[in-house]
Amino acid sequence: MTESAVELPAGVVEFTDKKPIRVLHVDDEAIFLSVAKECLEMLGAFEVDKALSVKEAVEKMKNKEYDVIVCDYQMPGKDG
Repeated sequence: MTESAVELPAGVVEFTDKKPIRVLHVDDEAIFLSVAKECLEMLGAFEVDKALSVKEAVEKMKNKEYDVIVCDYQMPGKDG
């Protein structure tokens, strides 16, 4: 078997840091949250927490620090 180099497409970031990027994803659509979490975590560079509301997200932020927060803009109650 021979070794071959794999080139990443332009715009794709190669993660070299051993610590995962901690993401809080906030959206009122549970299925969308689950699919996005699965896709990001398959890349191996992300640790994703989900919140179905702003209230839930605020509670999670009290107990854990995140590197990135991705929030839906239009949600019931409070929005992004």
